Amino acid sequence: MADTKTEFYIAMDGYIVAQLEFVPCVRERSHEAVILINHTLVAEHYRGRGLGRELINRIVKYARAEHKQIIPMCPFAKMILENNHEYKDILNTGYPDS
Repeated sequence: MADTKTEFYIAMDGYIVAQLEFVPCVRERSHEAVILINHTLVAEHYRGRGLGRELINRIVKYARAEHKQIIPMCPFAKMILENNHEYKDILNTGYPDS
């Protein structure tokens, strides 16, 4: 697993097989630091192995360490985060300020 400032990914067999793209930002009106999850993708051959959930766990750990909440724009991330009580402390269901 590797990290950059805007993505987490998992590489296997020399290829990126799972990727989560995010944007750290500050909400305009509230000045609240948040992380927008834009996209989560797992290569078809690697689906069903829990890699997407592993990426969600990694972004949650990052958000907690940075004292930020997560706004899931990605349907997969939204489903995982909204359906697990263990993530309620970092979940922000509001959309970014315009």
